Amino acid sequence: MRVEISQAVSIGGELWFQVNFQYIQQLANTEQAKKLLQDKLPNTTKKIAETSPQRQQELALELKEYPLPTQQDLIIVVTGIKKEQTLN
Repeated sequence: MRVEISQAVSIGGELWFQVNFQYIQQLANTEQAKKLLQDKLPNTTKKIAETSPQRQQELALELKEYPLPTQQDLIIVVTGIKKEQTLN
């Protein structure tokens, strides 16, 4: 599924990348996508809070359950609160 999704994102456009949302929507209707959606999904609510030991523990547990990819690859981050230099 990762390969198929990566085919929907290309370099170019006003923000330096473009997403083919129609293709993504077609992928979402496949049997493979439906099976993936049946599995437990991570909590995607916004996590805005003061830094505290409790918050750090919560985030650490979530990263153990839903780790970031281990291979070197492109990650697209969309944010309005970080400067570009921070993400380089």
